[in-house]
Amino acid sequence: NYSIYWNNNSIRSHGICCSLISNSNLSTASIRNICLGFSNFEDGTLLLSSPSDLNSTPISRQVNIQDHPAAFMNVNSLIDNTRSDYNELVFERRNLSQVHQYYKKNPDYIVMFEELDDINSKVDEETKKLLSEQERIKRISIQAAKDFGIPIVKVNREKCAISESRKINKMVEDFYETHDPALLNRIVINYENNRMGLRYPHDYLREKYFPKERINGILNKLIEEINNIEDSQLKIDNSNTLRNVITLEYNKFKTSQISSLLHHSQEPGINFENITNLLQTTLLVEKKIAVEAKNENK
Repeated sequence: NYSIYWNNNSIRSHGICCSLISNSNLSTASIRNICLGFSNFEDGTLLLSSPSDLNSTPISRQVNIQDHPAAFMNVNSLIDNTRSDYNELVFERRNLSQVHQYYKKNPDYIVMFEELDDINSKVDEETKKLLSEQERIKRISIQAAKDFGIPIVKVNREKCAISESRKINKMVEDFYETHDPALLNRIVINYENNRMGLRYPHDYLREKYFPKERINGILNKLIEEINNIEDSQLKIDNSNTLRNVITLEYNKFKTSQISSLLHHSQEPGINFENITNLLQTTLLVEKKIAVEAKNENK
């Protein structure tokens, strides 16, 4: 009985190690058993937070912030900065609410991940093994939900990927119409978010919906569109915005490689050097034109 096991009176570790996920970033540690879901935690129960693994095991010597720096962020920032295998939030295991039935914080639902939108899709042998393992987890998840008396929340990875892919296409279309620099930020960040959430063994979905070729093709066309903007200042604003978010993504990946305790399996989709050079050329040309125009007006 999962509920009885969870609610025994012994506490080996005060921390419940969790990951924050969203539709655009489904990054988690490997799930080999049931996955507990929490709707909220009481104020004061967040012990540690980081966009990468904190190594917060009971015997870890690196759980304190001096050995392995924590980073407290709002939920959107945590999702947008997760560039290693998963983020980690450590909450107090004891139930600190004013009114509670159990000594320990209990889950609000069981999370059950599904892989494919169409279960009849043709897949390779490795994916068949993954689907078989998910069927096993499904059976024990149903039992856990009964034991706790809580619902099951299904998360379908491919459905999320399809939905997020369409959102990115819509943002690209909107940019062509509005030239709003804010859209460039979200296009780049959302694309990399989705790539992170589909790491191995789900990378076949990543390569289907968020391959490197696609984002670099999108960025090349966006730069062409920016070059055709007649308003000089708007062109510079968009070029700077895109360059800044590309630089930010590059730094996120560099930071994640340095700060991760274990080498992670993530890799960016963006060809940073190529895209940065294209944007630098755009900015240099535009600034040269602006200087020449200024001299003509003297």
